[in-house]
Parts: sequence; structure tokens; C-alpha cells
Amino acid sequence: MEITLSAPPSQPAVVWDFVPNTEALEKAGDDGGWAQSLVGRVNRVEIGTPLTYDLISMWNDATPLSDQIKATLDKSDYLLVRMACSFMPDMRCRFTWGRFSAQFACLDESEPPHDVLTFDLYPRDITEQTLRTRKLSLDPSLKMTFGEASLNMGYAEERMIFEPRVSGAGLLSRTASWTFQAEGHQGGLAGSREMYAIIRKTKGCNACVRFSVTAEVHGRLGPIPVRQASGGGQSSPFRLQVD
Repeated sequence: MEITLSAPPSQPAVVWDFVPNTEALEKAGDDGGWAQSLVGRVNRVEIGTPLTYDLISMWNDATPLSDQIKATLDKSDYLLVRMACSFMPDMRCRFTWGRFSAQFACLDESEPPHDVLTFDLYPRDITEQTLRTRKLSLDPSLKMTFGEASLNMGYAEERMIFEPRVSGAGLLSRTASWTFQAEGHQGGLAGSREMYAIIRKTKGCNACVRFSVTAEVHGRLGPIPVRQASGGGQSSPFRLQVD
């Protein structure tokens, strides 16, 4: 089955400003100079509202679902969750490392055996600049692939650019994460990054997701670990409502 996806909405759902992680710097022997080098700088990460699709209700392919998937449909639902975050460094700063995490759960955890896990995720491992179309293909086992794209094709909104290095983790767990490293990239991490996860949840589970981001910012003195200025390290839960 193929799904053509539009560009994600630009309105952010979460906005976090990052400040030096003084505790980590003190452990590394900093006397305050490194933290002071980022005073007055606004290094920001914005997270978009997650978009959710019910894959089973959308399945209209002539090819039937795999027997493995069919065997779970009495008790499980499969949702596609689209996520996006944007790195927005201040002048003369750059994000050199970042980890975006999505923790999936059921809103009412008091009614076991409700559960939710990451069934598939994208991207997995990007080691060089990769262009993909917004046409998502699903095989009968509900595994994701995206078609190859080029810079010459149509409008920029029709393609996604994944830049190195990106590593996805958390398959078959409640928390999916993507680690971004700006290896040899003078501009660092800047602009939007898109992530996709297929989650399997038990029927009756009102699934939600909480986001968190950890990062490192390169200032005039070098790389500095940073933390969110507010928010307790994790977003409020977003209910995954099917669009």
C-alpha cells in the first residue's frame, strides 16, 4: 500500500530553549567560563504536533496483510505516527549533537494488559545525505519504505532530506529515539528533521506520546552540553488521535 504524505504543519506544539548544563560542566571541571560563553544566546528546539493514521482502516491494497499481522488484529491496532523537530541555533552557535525521543504509552495505565510498542521506525541509520519522496510504501508485514528522490524533482515540499548522521533506536520498545550528529558539517544541526514510527497498541488503549530532547551546542569555546531551560525534561502527553 502507498500513502502520499504532505509536508508536516509548521505550527510548533512544543518550544524549548536550551541553556548550559552546569551540573555536567562542573563534573568536567568547568569553573563557569564555558557556561558564561552561552549567556544571552537562545538555542531553541521546536517540536511539531504529531500526526496519526490508522493503518488497518486505510489498508486497501490488493495484496493481503501477512498472516503474522492478521493473527494480531483481534487484539491490536497499528498506527503510523509522524513527528518533526527543528533545531534553531543562535548566531555564532550550532547544535552538533541531539537526541529526539518519543515515549509511547496508554493514557490510562491502570487497566492492564494495555500496552504499546514501536513496531517499526524510520529513519534507521543514515550515513550520507539521503533524499526521499513523501510517498510511503507499506509491505504486508507493515514495514515502511520511502521512494528515492532527487533535488530536481518538483517542489521542495514533495521530498525529504535526511542528513548524516542519523541513528534510530527503540524497535519493539515503548520509546523510539533518533540521534543526530553533525559530522563534518560546519553549519551543525539546523532546520527540520522528520521521524516516523509505526506503533502496535492493544485495542482500548488510548495511546499517547511524550517527547524529550537532549543536545550539545558548540559555542565560541567549543562543544557544551545543554539542557532545557524549563519543562522538566519531557513534554506533556499528546493523545494520538487518528487524522
